Amino acid sequence: MKKTNSRKNPVFYNTEIGKLLEEWFFYECGNLSSSTRNNYVSKARIIDRYFKKIKLKNIDHDRVIKYVMYQGREYSNKTINETFIVLSPNFS
Repeated sequence: MKKTNSRKNPVFYNTEIGKLLEEWFFYECGNLSSSTRNNYVSKARIIDRYFKKIKLKNIDHDRVIKYVMYQGREYSNKTINETFIVLSPNFS
């Protein structure tokens, strides 16, 4: 899986979830402060790595719960909630 790269935009894998995250950043993150944007980029890269081999139609409730459990081992509740800020618009 090849990564697409641009100096101004975050780097995501060239997968369904990566393309969706890239599109979301293009439209939604232009008006955010740089620290908030960098925080969301960090969370989006984690999402991209975790779901890169999974097709969007196969990401269901159980996979999201497994992702939360994966996140819960290392991160605080605040960090997990920030991750869902990035994740939720892509599946609504």
